[in-house]
Amino acid sequence: MKDYPDFPELVIEDEQFYRDECVELSRFFTQHQKELAEIHALGRRIIKFYQVLEPFFHDFTESVCHCCAVPCCVNRHGFPDFEDLVLFLAMGQGLPDYNFNVIDTDKCQFLGPNGCSLPRQARSYRCTWYFCDHVLDEFEHINSKRFHRFDVELGRLGRCRSVLLERFSELWFISH
Repeated sequence: MKDYPDFPELVIEDEQFYRDECVELSRFFTQHQKELAEIHALGRRIIKFYQVLEPFFHDFTESVCHCCAVPCCVNRHGFPDFEDLVLFLAMGQGLPDYNFNVIDTDKCQFLGPNGCSLPRQARSYRCTWYFCDHVLDEFEHINSKRFHRFDVELGRLGRCRSVLLERFSELWFISH
């Protein structure tokens, strides 16, 4: 495996850089469709992982998060990194439009009374794998076998994501 440089760092405070990176990535995906066929196939697998995991996510958070006075879901955690943008495009979905005029420590702009308004695969990866200790303890205590299955499936998602990003890196950095 060749060691590639890091992807650009996206920060919520730099709207223009974010938008420029979105344009560049979208253009890259359009111009390299043939070379990205494997990336899109991996993106479709990731969508399936999300479909398998969604009931777990729902059950984990429904009983705990809606009554939390200080939600973990804050703007800075919901903001995508470069890798998230790659995954969004690999899964064939548009890039989310963020309001950059928010305070990064305030409740996430997508968090409503019924949870997140974004579908799971349109959220940053941090939003997928992060659960506070209270949620994890509750779920593991209530149903440890189901928690183990969730943990296995989340690991499979993470490995598929890593392969996708590694293969994308090979194409991206050769072209840049």
